[in-house]
Amino acid sequence: MLLIGINMLYSCKTKEKSEVPATEKSSQLEEVKVIFFEVAGCGYMLQRQNKTRLQPVNLSEQYHKEGLTLLVTYKIIHDAVTICMAGDVVELKTIKIKD
Repeated sequence: MLLIGINMLYSCKTKEKSEVPATEKSSQLEEVKVIFFEVAGCGYMLQRQNKTRLQPVNLSEQYHKEGLTLLVTYKIIHDAVTICMAGDVVELKTIKIKD
């Protein structure tokens, strides 16, 4: 089983970051809700108002509170490889707690 996992890992190649640049989603703040997605490898994610999910690579532990509403800007990381596969992988640029 371990050999299968290692083989899968090495057979999945990613493009160099210079080939597929991350793009900005928006410079406007977007309202999202923190959720804990109970699928292996996912953990805390952000749910957009249209119910799609974002998988942040840099969500600080202080925001790991299910149901917390945030205002964020982010960029999508197109060449990211994760085991979650439940939403776009993003790097958060701005994070504010919604009052």
